[in-house]
Amino acid sequence: MNVETKIRRGGGLTFPATFRPGDSQAVIGIDPSTLYRWEKKGFIKLYRRAGTTFAVTQEVVDFIRGAGDQLGD
Repeated sequence: MNVETKIRRGGGLTFPATFRPGDSQAVIGIDPSTLYRWEKKGFIKLYRRAGTTFAVTQEVVDFIRGAGDQLGD
C-alpha cells in the first residue's frame, strides 16, 4: 500500500492514492478477485509497472459510486 501519498475524503478519512489488489479488502472493502473481474469487464483499469499491479483509489471509488447501472442494480 502506498502510505506516503494519501487523498483526503469527507469526514476526515484518508485513503492511499494507490493500492495493490492484495490490499483491496483493507483499503476499500473489496475482494481482490472482484477488482480483477471488474478489470476484465473493462469497468476499471489496473496498472502494471515494474512487475507491480496497482489501482488508483479514486478511479475505483468513482466506479463503485456509479456502479449501480453498470452492474444491473
